[in-house]
Amino acid sequence: MAITKEQLKKLGIEVEKDDLTQDEIDELFVKRVGELTAENSKLHTSISKVNSENAEYKRKEQDRLSEDEKKALHEQEMVEKIAKYEKQIAKTSKVAEYMEIGYPKELAEKVADAELEGKPTAKLHAEFVKSREETIKAELMKDNPTPKGAGGSEQMTLEGFKKLTPTQLAEFAETHPVEFENFANQSK
Repeated sequence: MAITKEQLKKLGIEVEKDDLTQDEIDELFVKRVGELTAENSKLHTSISKVNSENAEYKRKEQDRLSEDEKKALHEQEMVEKIAKYEKQIAKTSKVAEYMEIGYPKELAEKVADAELEGKPTAKLHAEFVKSREETIKAELMKDNPTPKGAGGSEQMTLEGFKKLTPTQLAEFAETHPVEFENFANQSK
């Protein structure tokens, strides 16, 4: 592929003549690539030198610290690690407490985080209470199906409720208090 004068100009090569041969253009290109390679090598050497000096400085700084300073630095690191682990233990403990009383893990973690950060948790607790109420209602409805009517084969209606004997009414009120109250209010 032939190199053009425009490409040479982009590389920073000033072309003085307009009638350069391709060999002259190629020669200028090779010369510029050599210069750039040399500059790159110098920069790489400089970076390596700076990195070495930095490492040496850090080593000297570490050696300069007295034994007491080294101990203090180590103690500070240990205090930070202990604080981190204590926070993790506290969170794990809180999560376990909430899960023990029925909170789902995700919600237990949210509540524990909020508590440990000193943020309000009332909305999160209300969310749990609401979901728990819905779960309990669903379980009760499953365990306590809709009452049967007077004949025992169909669902209880207001007319069937009105036909119940006092004994049946008492039994119905005991086994299905919500439905009893609804029918009692409707029959007034």
